[in-house]
Amino acid sequence: MTLAEEIIAASIKREHRMQTFFALLGLVVSIGMLYAFYDKNTFLFIIGIAMILGALVLLRTVWRYSSIEAHPIMRQLQDRPKEVIWVYAMVIERMPFGIHLNRSSTMFFKKTDGTEICFSIPYKKLKSLHQSLEKQLPHATFGYSIEKAQWYTANPWMLYRGED
Repeated sequence: MTLAEEIIAASIKREHRMQTFFALLGLVVSIGMLYAFYDKNTFLFIIGIAMILGALVLLRTVWRYSSIEAHPIMRQLQDRPKEVIWVYAMVIERMPFGIHLNRSSTMFFKKTDGTEICFSIPYKKLKSLHQSLEKQLPHATFGYSIEKAQWYTANPWMLYRGED
């Protein structure tokens, strides 16, 4: 497994843990709502049922990709890396009232067929992931710009760099 795949696998595990936690939390809260409002408030009881269904769908989605190798980005990098044509990251800094709270980043993999795969990545690992991916995907274009977005919209193959 390459360095990029190790960093991506760690990020996917982190996302799975967070999604599982929130799905289970939603399940517990919705069961509590069902218990609390069974005879008292029909509307909130129905909301509780909807929340249970939402939490179960989220759990099913999370468990569907419970194995790291089954995640779309891992399959893409291992089986069909040539289809990834453009890679970039977006960083969001939360600074309420000018106080730096935190940074989060999302990595986007745009494919030749016009689809994309994205996932969150810790900001501290972004630079090393970027460097490793440049070695693993020499044909792909890296970084975001409005021009690249327009080229991708017009024809994704315009971003193909070829192999050196």
